[in-house]
Formats: sequence, C-alpha cells, structure tokens
Amino acid sequence: VREFGELMGAQEGPHQYNGEPGTLKIDDPSSPLTKHFGGKGFSMMDEFYHFPMTSPYSRDKLRVLVSVDADKSDLSKWLYLRTDRDFGMVWIKREGKGRVFNSVLGHRPEFYMMPDLVKLMLGGIQFVLGDLEADTTPSAKLTR
Repeated sequence: VREFGELMGAQEGPHQYNGEPGTLKIDDPSSPLTKHFGGKGFSMMDEFYHFPMTSPYSRDKLRVLVSVDADKSDLSKWLYLRTDRDFGMVWIKREGKGRVFNSVLGHRPEFYMMPDLVKLMLGGIQFVLGDLEADTTPSAKLTR
C-alpha cells in the first residue's frame, strides 16, 4: 500500500536473496543512533534493498543515517540502480506526533553478532519510544 510506503519512507524494492557484499557509509555521524561508529563505514553481506526512483524514498523527507557507499561497492549485479546512486538503508523521520525508524538491514544472522549494528537497532527502538532524542531534519535540507 502506497500510504504505508510513505509512512515508512520507502516501498519494497528488489534485492538479492540471502545477501550480497556491500560497503556502507555513515551519513550522519553526529546522530545519537550512529555516533558509536565514529564516522567509519564498514563492509558486510546483507539483502540491500534497491529502492526504485518511483519509491517514496527521498532525502527530502528522511534523515538518512546509513547508506550504501556506491563508490566502494560493486553494483554490477544489482537488480536495479537508481540514477542518483542513493541507496539509503537506515533512516529516521517524524510523522505527525510520532517517530519512524526504518532499517532495511538485518537479514543475515551475522548482523546480530556485530555490536555496533545491535546498538544501532537499540537506538532506533529508543528513538521510536521517545527515550532518545535525535534530529530528524531531512538530509536534503542539511546540504543547502
């Protein structure tokens, strides 16, 4: 349903079943949800969703925290490539009086053995519950 996609910040996108290698970058190193990464990106295997350009995904509406580093990842086998090469994987936003945390990462068991990623998920839960404050200014508004 399109409304759910708007609420969450993206519709389902194609992805490689059981994962593919990729390098992620921390788009917002000052966020309390990501500051423990120290601004350093990392590589991992996961089912990286390839959101089409027609998806509700947009930095105009979302505070992107983590994305695929298109310059450091082999995208040759990706099922769908965005012309803007923007592949957000984790973001937050406000929706009315509520809060949204969306992570499309975590399809493989080793994800949950990586302390930094578990801490990211905990931060997302705390953010949604209102126990952790974080700036939700959309990413596109920060670069202007």
